[in-house]
Amino acid sequence: MPRKKFLRSAMAATAALAIVGLISACTGGDTSNTASGDSENPWVGDKSEVYQLIDFAPSYTFFVDVYAGFQAAADQLGVSVEHGGGQQLDVGVQVTAFEQMAAKNPAGIAVSPFDAQAFTGPINTAIEAGVPVVTFDSDAPDSNRSTYIGTDSYAGGVAAADALAQFYPDGANIGIVTLVGSTNFETRFRGMQDKIASDYPNLKVVATANGGPDANSSAAATQSMLQANPDIDVIVAGTTSFLVGALQAVKEADLSIKVNTFDGVEPTIDSIRSGVTDFAISQAPWSMGYWSLINLYALKHDLVNPFPNGGDFGISPLPEFTNTGIQTITKDNLDAFE
Repeated sequence: MPRKKFLRSAMAATAALAIVGLISACTGGDTSNTASGDSENPWVGDKSEVYQLIDFAPSYTFFVDVYAGFQAAADQLGVSVEHGGGQQLDVGVQVTAFEQMAAKNPAGIAVSPFDAQAFTGPINTAIEAGVPVVTFDSDAPDSNRSTYIGTDSYAGGVAAADALAQFYPDGANIGIVTLVGSTNFETRFRGMQDKIASDYPNLKVVATANGGPDANSSAAATQSMLQANPDIDVIVAGTTSFLVGALQAVKEADLSIKVNTFDGVEPTIDSIRSGVTDFAISQAPWSMGYWSLINLYALKHDLVNPFPNGGDFGISPLPEFTNTGIQTITKDNLDAFE
C-alpha cells in the first residue's frame, strides 16, 4: 500500500477506534450490537440521513481530498453524503448552492465559505431552520456555525515566511499568486507578510497577482506579474492549481524561479520531487472532511451535550476550533507525504 494511503487508513482506523470507545461508553461497555441498522446504538446511522459538503471549487484536488475524508466517515457511520458548491470561484454561486442545499433539509452541512461575511446570514438562516452547520478550511466566525475545522490560516502564512527565510537566507523579492476576495487566502498571505515585516527584513513582497479561478488564469496572471517585475526571485502560490499555472508561466519565460505553495496534494509533491518547488505548507484536507462529518453527526443526534441548557444561550457543544494542523514539506521529509 502506498505510504499516503497507509497514513489515511491508519488515521481512519484510529478514529474508528475512538468512535468504538464512544459507543462503548454509551452502551455500558457492550459493543456487540454495532452492526448497521442497530437503532439502539447512537453511532450507527441510516442511509436516509444525507449530509452535504459544500466548497467553492469541488473539482480542486484539495477539496476532492476533503470529500474523501467526508465519505470515509460516512462509510463508518452508515450515512449518505453529497458534494457540491460553485465551480467558478464565485461567492454568489456558492451562496446559492448553499441555500438550495439547506432548503432540502439535510441532516447537516459542512461548508468552506469563499467569503466569510457573505455566508454569515445564510448559515444563520440554515441553523434557525434546524440544519446543523460546521465550517471547514475557511471560516465564517461571525455566524452561528457550531465549529470550525481546519487550518489556522494565519499560522500557515507565518510558516511560509519561515520557510522562505530558510531557503533564501540572503534575501529575496517575492511574487504572490493569490485569490482576491477569498477570506482564506487573504488571511494566509497576511500571516506571511506580517512575519516577513517583523522578522525578515531581507525578504520583500514586490508584486501580487490574482490567480483565480484556475491553472490557466494563474499562468496568465503570473506571466503578467513576471513581465512587470523582472526582479522577482521566488513565487508563492495560494493553492495547487495556482502553483501549476505559475510553474507553466515560469517555464515559458525560461526562468529558474521556484514556485512554492500551501497545499500538499499530488501535483505539489511531484513539483517538490522534481526540484521546481522548494516547499509547501501542507494542510490536512482529508482530516477536515472526516471530522466535519463526525461533528455534524454528533450535532444531529445530540451526542455531545456538555452544557444541558447551552443551546438556549447560543453556546455550541463543540469546540470553537479544531486545528487539523500544518506541515512544511520539503525534499527532506517528502517520503512522509507520498
